[in-house]
Amino acid sequence: VFTIVNRTDVLDFNKTTGQLSFRFTINQIVNPYGVEFSPNSSLLYISSFSTPIIRQYNLALTTPAEILSSAYSITNYDGTVPTSLQLAPDERIYTASGNYAGAINSPNQIGFACNFNPNAVAFTEGFATLGLPNFFSYFLIPSGIEHVGSCPNDSVFFSFLNGLQADSVRWNFDDP
Repeated sequence: VFTIVNRTDVLDFNKTTGQLSFRFTINQIVNPYGVEFSPNSSLLYISSFSTPIIRQYNLALTTPAEILSSAYSITNYDGTVPTSLQLAPDERIYTASGNYAGAINSPNQIGFACNFNPNAVAFTEGFATLGLPNFFSYFLIPSGIEHVGSCPNDSVFFSFLNGLQADSVRWNFDDP
C-alpha cells in the first residue's frame, strides 16, 4: 500500500520474486494518513489526516470495484481525528488521538463487527497527536521461540519460528 495526497495505491506483492505490481487506487479518503492490514490480511484500514473516520476495505473480494464498494466508515464519535494505525501483539489495531488510544478490537471482522472503541486506553499524562510507533508490525509477532524436551538433566533444543532473523540471542534460566 502506498499513500499520497488523496490517494492510496494498493499493490500486489509476489512472494517468489519480490516484485510489486499495481492493483488499483483508493481515492475515497481525503488526506489518507494511517494504513494497516487486519491480522489475517483480508481487511485494509485507512485513516484520514483531516476527518474523524477510519475506512475498512474488504480485500477478500474479487474486483477493485467490489473492494471499493465494500468501504465501511468507522466514526470516531468524540470528533478527534484518528491518525496513525498500528497492529499490536494483542491483534488489535490501535490509533492515538487526543487523550485516548482507540482500538479496533476485532480487526478481522467486517463492518460494525470490528468493534471499534475510540476510548480504549486513556493516557494518564500528555496526549497523542499524529502518531504511534512507526515500524513494521511484523516485529510485534510473538517471538516464535519453541523448545523440544523438558526433562531435568537432559538436553532441551530451542528453535525460532516465523523466519525470525536474530542478530544475537541471550539465554538466562536463572540457575546457578
